[in-house]
Amino acid sequence: QVDSHLRFAPGWDETCLQQLRACPSVKPVLTAYASSYTLPKDYVPGEPDRAALAAASHMTVLCADTFGDVSKDDPFLRIKARVCRSDFGHVPPPALF
Repeated sequence: QVDSHLRFAPGWDETCLQQLRACPSVKPVLTAYASSYTLPKDYVPGEPDRAALAAASHMTVLCADTFGDVSKDDPFLRIKARVCRSDFGHVPPPALF
């Protein structure tokens, strides 16, 4: 899902194409948890984007955490991000789906 809350690193599209070519699957699917960014303190909406992208040296994975409080009508699953420190040799790792 791409929306207005994302910022793209230079060359992101070429990186995705390279990763697709590196996948051994006939029908590969790339998915990711977007890196964070920081807006400058003097940012004004509508001005040119000067967001600073976080340096991502490791892949981020999402993990199940807890469920919300059912008594407050909030039974939804909470997720948390974890840093994956495994080296996959610049090849996207397979997922269990």
